[in-house]
Amino acid sequence: HSLQTPEQVLMERSSPEPDAQAPGPSYSLDDYDTKNLDSGDIEIVMAQASCSPQAAIDALHKHDNIVDAILALVDDQEAEEAAQRDSVLTKCCGTVDGQGSSSKS
Repeated sequence: HSLQTPEQVLMERSSPEPDAQAPGPSYSLDDYDTKNLDSGDIEIVMAQASCSPQAAIDALHKHDNIVDAILALVDDQEAEEAAQRDSVLTKCCGTVDGQGSSSKS
């Protein structure tokens, strides 16, 4: 994943393409426990980590800043993807390293 700085995200959002209207979000932050959080921070975490509002909110509550929240979410996503790959390799090939479990002596 390529991370952008919060400033880059805000600049992209403040300068939409001509004649292009971004659709409104399909959620409302009013439906979530956002106390002590800035809605802009939640939006940035969601955009950078490609996550749900609840995941962004949970990460922001758990971590001290936006960067740590994003990194934690991205790390979690990468670990989950690696576990899924390992599971497929184990089912397919009998081992995670792809070498197979049988060996000839």
